Amino acid sequence: MKTNEAVRDRILRLCQEHDMTINRLATVSALPPSSIKNILYGKSRNPKLLTIKLICDGLGITLGQFFTAPEFDNLEHFIATDSWSTPLSSSFIISQKDVSASA
Repeated sequence: MKTNEAVRDRILRLCQEHDMTINRLATVSALPPSSIKNILYGKSRNPKLLTIKLICDGLGITLGQFFTAPEFDNLEHFIATDSWSTPLSSSFIISQKDVSASA
């Protein structure tokens, strides 16, 4: 699952749990309805943390509670993990001797 899809699914589930419409969520979150709808319909592919925080405030939950959910357990990786699994090349390692010599 992609991150924006997880955020969308989490917002929809929280609205359902709180028996709240999207327009009501926007009102209690001090956001224009279009901001939330843009997240839900995929127009906003990278919602700002501040927007999610305002949504959390409107729902009466913390950011931790928002992100501690099954939707965020199996997100797609954006960085290939195999490129990070190899040790650093010796050309990237700078010793104290190299730093002292250049000073």
